[in-house]
Amino acid sequence: MIRRLIRPVIRFSFWMFDRPAPGLDLALAVLAAGWAATAVFAPDMLDRRSYALLGIMPPAVIAVVMSALCVAHAMTAWRPSRWWRLGPLLASGFVWLSIAGAFAVMGTWTDVVVYALAGAGCLMGAIYIETEREA
Repeated sequence: MIRRLIRPVIRFSFWMFDRPAPGLDLALAVLAAGWAATAVFAPDMLDRRSYALLGIMPPAVIAVVMSALCVAHAMTAWRPSRWWRLGPLLASGFVWLSIAGAFAVMGTWTDVVVYALAGAGCLMGAIYIETEREA
């Protein structure tokens, strides 16, 4: 009984983290979808003081960029291909490190750590995919 309950969890974890590690793309797709949804449904959230530098961009631009990242990562999570994964990972690394930098200017250090880790994860994922010729 317990094995029957645990088996789907084990299969899912192997799918997420075994080669070619689509879990990274899935997590980045969810993160980008959250930002896109915020820009569409609660654009006033981006006008807060901690988001001051991000508030310079119109919410429509944020929604389009984050939606594009979400779709790109979702597609590569379901159909991983080494060539197609490098572009979204490098673009996401740039976006998340830029957002971390914007939060650093405002002094919200918790956000800096979270988005810097996401950006570093993107860049490490790109390095992993580039060095693993099987991915």
